[in-house]
Amino acid sequence: MTIHHLDCGPMRPIWPNTKAVTHCLLVETNDGLLLVDTGFGVADVTRPTRFMRAFTALLRTGRNVEDTALRQLTRLGYDPTDVRHIVLTHLHLDHAGGLPDFPQAQVHIYAAEYEASRRPTHPSTWFYQPGQWAHGPNWVIHHLTGETWYGFDAIDILPGLSPRVLLTPLTGHTRGHCGVAIETGAGDQSAPAGRWLLHYGDGAYPFYNEGRTWRLFSNPPLELDRWFLGDNTGRLKALLQAHGDEITFISAHDPADFEKFTTEETLS
Repeated sequence: MTIHHLDCGPMRPIWPNTKAVTHCLLVETNDGLLLVDTGFGVADVTRPTRFMRAFTALLRTGRNVEDTALRQLTRLGYDPTDVRHIVLTHLHLDHAGGLPDFPQAQVHIYAAEYEASRRPTHPSTWFYQPGQWAHGPNWVIHHLTGETWYGFDAIDILPGLSPRVLLTPLTGHTRGHCGVAIETGAGDQSAPAGRWLLHYGDGAYPFYNEGRTWRLFSNPPLELDRWFLGDNTGRLKALLQAHGDEITFISAHDPADFEKFTTEETLS
């Protein structure tokens, strides 16, 4: 099996004058392809709303249709209908824009995030674009079941799926924001849970890349971190310290993460 790392929205913000990515994952599974987030979609580029035009102008995304997940997976030799599952960290416009490009896919989402999109009263919902799911996706709404993963609440999105894919609630950035943990292969005897890739979306700044990451993400003030991302950084730091040899961390917008991966990573 293979994981493809896709930048589905390169950014060059006006301030600070730097660069960022929209890091999505395309995973080969035993039940077709699975996307972790979609980045910006074809309609966002070709028929942007007024809010989308303002958002992409501020972040200078380039609005290149070739950057969309749809076009990238086509270049990789896949058909769009091969995408059977989409797992969302959250519904912000730069993470869910490609939903209309894969109308046949099951869209897996944490129940709290789905409900937030139906009652958009919190400031974090300002960055929802309901038009991105106006086509009526095949939602699969997930609730907590008591399962845990390294001490975090976890939801196995589809028992029997290989590799295993878990939603891990990391709320704060939005009311139902989640990380997505993917089991990437068996570890040694001291790590019976195997090795994992944790794409934690916008759940925290890239604390594990300190010293070489994008300066906007470099150790933000605690108050700003909690206000914008939620109170997850401390727990994720502890997870890295205790199990960093078993888990690879990915932050959604840090180019240092994206650059350290090759175009594809073969699972063991």
